[in-house]
Amino acid sequence: MKLQVRLKLSLNKEVKRIKISYNTFEKAPFDKYLAASLALRTRQLAGRFRQAATTEAFAYIDEITGSGSLNPHLKELLNEAAKLSNEELQKVLDDSLVSVLRMNNKNRYTYYPQLGVSEFRGKAYDGDMGASADFAYLCGIEGKVVSTEFEIVSDQSGKAEQYPVSFEENGKIRVGIASEFFDISDEDFREVLETDMPDIKGYRGKVHKTADGDGWRMLTKSAYNNLADGDYFFDEKGDHCLIRNDSVRKTEIAEAHGLYIYRERILPYVGNRELSNTVLTVMIEKNALTRYNAASLANLLKEAEDKVAQSVVNAYLMKKADRDIAFAAVGLLRKGIVTGWSMQSLSVVLRYAPGDSLNVLYKVSPRLGFSIEQLLKIDRDILVPTDRSKVEEYINDINKKKSVILSITGEITAKGLREKAKQLTSNDETKRFSRLCNELIGHVDKGIDEVSPSEVDEWLKKAMQLKELAEKIEARLAANG
Repeated sequence: MKLQVRLKLSLNKEVKRIKISYNTFEKAPFDKYLAASLALRTRQLAGRFRQAATTEAFAYIDEITGSGSLNPHLKELLNEAAKLSNEELQKVLDDSLVSVLRMNNKNRYTYYPQLGVSEFRGKAYDGDMGASADFAYLCGIEGKVVSTEFEIVSDQSGKAEQYPVSFEENGKIRVGIASEFFDISDEDFREVLETDMPDIKGYRGKVHKTADGDGWRMLTKSAYNNLADGDYFFDEKGDHCLIRNDSVRKTEIAEAHGLYIYRERILPYVGNRELSNTVLTVMIEKNALTRYNAASLANLLKEAEDKVAQSVVNAYLMKKADRDIAFAAVGLLRKGIVTGWSMQSLSVVLRYAPGDSLNVLYKVSPRLGFSIEQLLKIDRDILVPTDRSKVEEYINDINKKKSVILSITGEITAKGLREKAKQLTSNDETKRFSRLCNELIGHVDKGIDEVSPSEVDEWLKKAMQLKELAEKIEARLAANG
């Protein structure tokens, strides 16, 4: 059975730099173009006598430049041009291109001697690729290669790193380099394998005797200790499962090819009812619900079976009040889970319940102690007689208060006291009277049926103050005649 594991290997690893000297053609500047023209033309006149051609060309340069600084410069360029063949010189004249020697030393690759493999730019190649005739092409070099030199810039032999290792069905062992796998001898593999295996005699879970697929890693001491990196976990068919806020981290341990290996899988709660039920049951058994993140727990409750979720909500709210868990309870009530609730948890739910959930909460238990404000939001036809009477009395009382407010503001308006008060000398009474008129008259007529009962009480208080001030204003007006 084929198995792929990530293992720590101390492979021999040589980082090499290659220097490539090569000829390429570039646009010829005028001075080089002139030198090439002189070299070719004098060579054509002198026939096979190249030295005579150079002498004649030097004489021509002396004639046109004299002893100026251009003289030695052109002669140096002419000496370089004289080394070229007639064909190369003609290319300079025809295409205005001159041959230039360049050197590239920016390319590096990694060679793995034990695998006989090179890695360059994210790809793997058989052998030491620096010796390949295609190397210049792979480096993007266009031109005739003159020479190549290699040097090891970093020998990382013995440095342990993670590599994917494939144990093949035919017994071969292969190491992954740049997404490809290459054979390694069993002797070399055992030599470079770095192990830090823990003593797992105390492991209570299951150690699988077979392992397949990918995602496996070497079980190290730190990885083994990490299994208990959390407060709450459980076993599922022998595999270790660590409870997290949004998922379970499941760890499988296996013994294969003389190694302890492990694989981790993250199992999200979303869409997994069975897992969600299991996690909630474990949290209840370990008395750990209130130490779990409340918002995460509320999301987990949405994935579980309704009855399991209800038992969790009851257990949680009997120990701790929380808005998120109370809202989870409201969701269950709306789904029709109306029996099996504790009075204590329902009392917490009532504290956080939005107005549109009060009907269903009242149907479950009208004895929770609903406030008058909450009773006013509940459909009248489901109220028990005592609560219905309480609501009706309260509404009658509110209506009487509204009538008093409207009567006071209406009388002041009818008498025109608001305008008449402006005739009096301003003092604290006239200022307070004017302010209360501004706050009540007009606003009361338009919005008295829209405000809350507490606002009605506040308006009544101000209306009574306004009435008292109005009587004083009238007295002052009468005294002034």
